[in-house]
Amino acid sequence: MLRLNTSTCTCLVLGLCISPDVSLEAFSLQTVTPELATVAHEAGCNGNRLELIRCLFEAYRSDKQVNQIGQRDMQAMGNAATYGELLPGGVDTILARVEASGAPIGAEDFFCDLGSGRGFQAAQVHLTTSIGRVLGIEFSETRHAAALEVKDRIVAALASASPVNLSASRTLDFVQGDLRDGERWADARLCLPTRSYFKRV
Repeated sequence: MLRLNTSTCTCLVLGLCISPDVSLEAFSLQTVTPELATVAHEAGCNGNRLELIRCLFEAYRSDKQVNQIGQRDMQAMGNAATYGELLPGGVDTILARVEASGAPIGAEDFFCDLGSGRGFQAAQVHLTTSIGRVLGIEFSETRHAAALEVKDRIVAALASASPVNLSASRTLDFVQGDLRDGERWADARLCLPTRSYFKRV
């Protein structure tokens, strides 16, 4: 059984709790990957790594969409529809802590976002790391539909960049379902259960 102790852990990596006092300075993720640069350029974004990610996802969301999703989910799911998203700086912090733990991430890895919402965290991992397979699992049909729109925009932007040589072997996928169906993510090496206790970064 995978357990997350909210008082001592920041992320979950195959059941490994990583102390929040790990220094991140040597592991700061400053590199702008070709994938991120391509998709951000297509969306009209400029700046450093985090600025590109923030601008990109701002371009991909709308207040109208957020309100519609919230209203539909509350009607269908009640209080279970309560929702929040980990911000780009928080995702970078988690990835840096994984690296700081001595477990470098690469093309052979499988990352799963458990409760992937509108897909932004999974998309960020796909666009900013070399991880080979990224999967988001979301229970809400409306949020899952929004995640598929994000994926479609990313795929279209990368396709328009041809003949830029971006790895076709890396995948970003979203499924609508219950994360308790562990067969979907049993082989994942990195799992992110997004929770409201992450501090703003």
